[in-house]
Amino acid sequence: MPTIKPYNVLYHRSEGCLYYTYPTIFDSKFEKVKIETWDENLQSKVLDNKGWRRFTPQDLTLIAHDKKNLVGKEIIEFLEQIPTDILDLAAPYQYLQIPVLRLLKHEDAQECARQSPIIFWLLAEQSCHHLPSGDTRLIALLKAKKRTILDQLGFISSKSAIKLLGKVKVSSYEYYMYEAFKKILSNPSILKSLRHYTVITGNELYAILACPSLLNRNFFKIYLAGQDFSYSEISSACDLYKDTIRLARVLRRRGFSRAILSFKNWEQLRNLHDRLTVELNRLNVKGTIRKLETRFGKELPVAIFPASKNIVPITTIRELVLESREMQHCVASYAERIVKGKCSIYKILTPERATMEIDTSDYQPKISQVKLYKNGIPRPQTFEAVEMWFSENMKIRNRI
Repeated sequence: MPTIKPYNVLYHRSEGCLYYTYPTIFDSKFEKVKIETWDENLQSKVLDNKGWRRFTPQDLTLIAHDKKNLVGKEIIEFLEQIPTDILDLAAPYQYLQIPVLRLLKHEDAQECARQSPIIFWLLAEQSCHHLPSGDTRLIALLKAKKRTILDQLGFISSKSAIKLLGKVKVSSYEYYMYEAFKKILSNPSILKSLRHYTVITGNELYAILACPSLLNRNFFKIYLAGQDFSYSEISSACDLYKDTIRLARVLRRRGFSRAILSFKNWEQLRNLHDRLTVELNRLNVKGTIRKLETRFGKELPVAIFPASKNIVPITTIRELVLESREMQHCVASYAERIVKGKCSIYKILTPERATMEIDTSDYQPKISQVKLYKNGIPRPQTFEAVEMWFSENMKIRNRI
């Protein structure tokens, strides 16, 4: 998410206002916005049918990096009023720019941002909705010790938590990192698994969101240390790990956890996954269907979205097993996950024959995986078609 700069804020000259977006994962909402000056305490106001009202959404993103000609002098004047040292302190925070700037008007906040940038960031988020910038409770917190701040914000406030935050080495703080920090500071097991890391980078933060239990695996540590990865790459690696565990359980392999612990590199896990997938799909089809139906029943829960011409939900155990056999991957091992309401599985017919998992385990559904025959990677056109279908269905779902 871009920081506030003259070239990435869209100013609509004829309407005399800014535009920003505060997107959900699947959609973006655009509003007419005014941002008051530094001297007027940096409130953002949104225009609705009752007039202008104060509103600072959490996912505030100022936009227009592709529309430079629409930048107005109001934005430049707005930024010129903010001291350079404050802008420098705010620059790394790619998320929550307005709350960060508003909080930095306090000298104690500036010191907190220099000494404990992550704790400062968490405090800025709280001030966004719960603690106004002039609130005496907030001012008192700014002067408090690190552990006191974390405790007041509802997080683990141990010495190890403080020490761990000091190991984070990133050049900018983005939304996914904010979510990872909240997860770290709320979960003792994650804190424990990170204790032996000397440096925590974006790779580890991605892993915390995708599959924190992998952080204890030596082969995964080696994998992460090799290079920088995107979230999708680490998410795919975590899916491979989870699929391998599911396969081993469906096939009733004993001692598989111990075997995985002993792996020295990522290729060993991939090889095990592939062997187990072949074994699953070589089983007698009728026998596999019968076993799974005995355990889960014949019908699967209704999929989150209805069928379309090219994307069809899998609705029975029989269809699931046949899809796994036809596509030569491990989707048959997802039966328990589907029955528990954690995902829906779809058959994609065009532009390529593929299988899709929609993760429904969180408050917001998301496309988790799209795989071709033998877990092949689809072409960009397939991803585009799937994302368009998904976006349309999400809009309908959110209107209901």
